[in-house]
Amino acid sequence: MMSRWILASYEGPSMVDICPYTFDGEDKNHCAHFVSHALQIFFGYTCAAIKGMPCAPAAANIRVHEIFDRCPKP
Repeated sequence: MMSRWILASYEGPSMVDICPYTFDGEDKNHCAHFVSHALQIFFGYTCAAIKGMPCAPAAANIRVHEIFDRCPKP
């Protein structure tokens, strides 16, 4: 579960500091990527896969639609 203290720990660091797979370019949109690292969402197309490491541990999803597809439907 995300707490305000965990969320506060992400204030300041950039994706360079957060992503161990160096998918961190400032020219990229990292919305889904950041959320996936913060919430430990490790399925689908990941930051490691885009860097050529498809089976890397703790690699975070980078595609918003893949995250939304797994959200509970009412």
